[in-house]
Amino acid sequence: MAMKKMTFRLIQIFVVSCLMLGAYQTLFAQDNASRNAVYVRYEPVKDGPQKIRAKDPTGYKTHIDSHYTMVDNSIIDRLKRKSSVAFWYEIFPSDTARHFVVKAKTKRNSFGFTGSYYFYGKMPKHNDLILDSYAADFDDVSCRMTDFSVGLYLAHQLCATARHRLSLELSVGYRQTKQTFEAGRYSTVYDALDPDGAAYVRRVDVSNYNESQLWRTISVPIGLRYDWFVLKFMSVFVGGGLQNDFTFQQISNTSGDIYCSGQYGDEYFNVVIDQNGYYDFGSFPNNQFKPEEMEGTRYSMYGYGTAGLQFFLGKTISLEVAGLYHYMLYTDLIKPAGADFRLVSSAYKHQSMMSAFSPFMFHRWGINAKLKFSF
Repeated sequence: MAMKKMTFRLIQIFVVSCLMLGAYQTLFAQDNASRNAVYVRYEPVKDGPQKIRAKDPTGYKTHIDSHYTMVDNSIIDRLKRKSSVAFWYEIFPSDTARHFVVKAKTKRNSFGFTGSYYFYGKMPKHNDLILDSYAADFDDVSCRMTDFSVGLYLAHQLCATARHRLSLELSVGYRQTKQTFEAGRYSTVYDALDPDGAAYVRRVDVSNYNESQLWRTISVPIGLRYDWFVLKFMSVFVGGGLQNDFTFQQISNTSGDIYCSGQYGDEYFNVVIDQNGYYDFGSFPNNQFKPEEMEGTRYSMYGYGTAGLQFFLGKTISLEVAGLYHYMLYTDLIKPAGADFRLVSSAYKHQSMMSAFSPFMFHRWGINAKLKFSF
């Protein structure tokens, strides 16, 4: 009997001890949470998040808006770590102890200067530059290009949060493109009529063909851009959009050694005429074609993509460098090659070699650099 009473008392003591320990831990946890708690309210910017997330003193996630909310004081350091030079949080103590106001700050606009240089990627074999329909007419084809632009840059922030940013970009600039096309040989044969109405087979052979085209253009790219600030003063960005080119001047120069001949049918005893002075037959070495003047303004549209790095030198000035990819979607600078394409049809007429280029020539790569001022 005494043994049972002792066992019962030990159980009572154990239960009371557990209850006292639990109560102490609860009080200790509540006291510790109370010491780590702060009261915070949030003032957002127009294009930023209207609420921010935080943990309450017990570790559960909650949201902070314009009303004071009790949260763990670790939020102060966390918001400072999440800030970037483009979007940051300023934290002010209020008149009441342990009460803080968090104000989001951002710089929405950028203005600056931009410059780009474009080039073709790895050039294919020379015959791959020409459409398959005309590749057999050409030998030893090559192309060189100088293509650059300079201009003014504007950007407006559409939305931002912590270290993420989405912007609308617009540039207006001057672009100059010079391309030189060469062909060691061009040859074609086709049916024709001479000035007297007689039918014959015309043969045109051209060697040392050289054509240069210079375009002066107003360029207006517009697109969207996403920045991720991997560091407070450095972002990685990607973007894309459309580039609109308005060409206001085109200067062309073309030359080559030309040989034209005509073979008549049985009624003229299959005679071949290839002497100068007979219609437009004969040899024309070092022939220079008269440059054609472009009338009005021509329009071209490119799709583009870009990716690069932006570095801030303080809170206002930034430098960036990026890679570019362009694809020509439309142009009225180039007359497409049709069934009647003739690179050279006589010593006085020619059609631009660009008309016979394969779609490969519509792809371009480039680099871009910007100096920007944020405000």
